[in-house]
Amino acid sequence: MDVAELSYPSASAIEFHKDRLYVIGDDAPYLLILSKDYQPIDSVFFRPEVNGRIPKQEKHDIESAMIIQQKGKPVLYGVGSASSEKRRNWLMYDLQNGTIRDTSLLKSGFRFPTVDALNIEGSTAYQDVFLLANRANLSNPENHLMIVKGSQQFDVKRIVLPKTKSLEGISGLAYSQENDLLLLTLSEEETTSTTSDGKIGESYLAYIHKFSTKLKQQHMTPDVILQLSHFSPAFKLQKIESVCIEAETRQEMTLHLVADNDDGKSKLFKIRLTL
Repeated sequence: MDVAELSYPSASAIEFHKDRLYVIGDDAPYLLILSKDYQPIDSVFFRPEVNGRIPKQEKHDIESAMIIQQKGKPVLYGVGSASSEKRRNWLMYDLQNGTIRDTSLLKSGFRFPTVDALNIEGSTAYQDVFLLANRANLSNPENHLMIVKGSQQFDVKRIVLPKTKSLEGISGLAYSQENDLLLLTLSEEETTSTTSDGKIGESYLAYIHKFSTKLKQQHMTPDVILQLSHFSPAFKLQKIESVCIEAETRQEMTLHLVADNDDGKSKLFKIRLTL
């Protein structure tokens, strides 16, 4: 396992494309581009007027990212949490020409009928749809997966986790087409709000086998849930926010995890997952 600490605030989203990692912080004014061994390559500013961290009341709260093919070219979306109207904004970064701009899939006032309070913290692409994960908290203790085909075409599934003393909320998603497997990161945080931070507990990596065969179910349960601190003490008190896939076979995956511990810095972890 490789670990690196970044002088980059609040890393909450990570994606991998052509030997580069793309990291976005929920209150950072720029997209950070790294080599796969965590060396800085570039910074792409979308709020160049901000020096340091974007104030909480102004930030887009980008909590996840996904890469899709759009008109034949790869595009990275940074997805806002939608926990307030300001946070419905997304970032759209063209991986070919390097341009970045604001956009959004969710219209003002839009709600998913079975989700009480939006706090989108995971996103990934599956075939021609978006998968968005809504994070549970102590006031709204259910995690949901929203399957979005368009602004008015969607389905919502509950993600059912084993009952434990602490509540785990989904913090990230990644889909493997090669293995038809949905990866999830989960973390414990003592908060009753979609916008406030709380005491950090354990973090987990989970996955759902044969994801495509389970889309008609009313709810989904991960087949495997791994408490990360059981495998390395480096994960103790790390709030894992997102996961991405660097490489994979049918037996093993190389993954990158990112942690935001609410202290203005971020950590990255490179791990191998045996399937």
